[in-house]
Amino acid sequence: LQDPRIPPLNETRPPTYQRALANAQRRRVEFPGITAAIERWKVAPNFRRARPDLFHSYVEGCFEPTAAGTVRLRCHPEAEAKMLAPIMQVFQRRYRPPAGRPDPFRPLLDLRVPVTLVTTELSGGYYAEMVRRGLSMLPNARHVHLDGVGHLVPLEKPEAVANLARG
Repeated sequence: LQDPRIPPLNETRPPTYQRALANAQRRRVEFPGITAAIERWKVAPNFRRARPDLFHSYVEGCFEPTAAGTVRLRCHPEAEAKMLAPIMQVFQRRYRPPAGRPDPFRPLLDLRVPVTLVTTELSGGYYAEMVRRGLSMLPNARHVHLDGVGHLVPLEKPEAVANLARG
């Protein structure tokens, strides 16, 4: 999910878990209806380039109706923050799996299928570093840079995603 209040990630330093957690916890969870959610989210920098039909479908999928007639985020902010924690820790090179649990990132090193690592003109410098590392670790990886799109490529240029999937 992308919070409409957060500018696109186009900075060179990695985001911190604390910042991601704070942003997720401030996220508005409930709206009077889906139209209100769409109106609020469409002004977000990450959504400005999205195709309207795809954007509407995306937002509708992010919310569920409540008994009170409002709509509520399906992914609660605390759950999102918990999911983001290991990703942010990987960015900071300090991830350690919880005791007794496997490292969810380790199987990536064993991938033998083609992998496409994508950056865009709005990708932050840490994405370039992640791609550089990914290319060095994944034997079948390639890098594709897409100009003219932001962070949410499938919502902006679905044909580019389809072309990448076709190889």
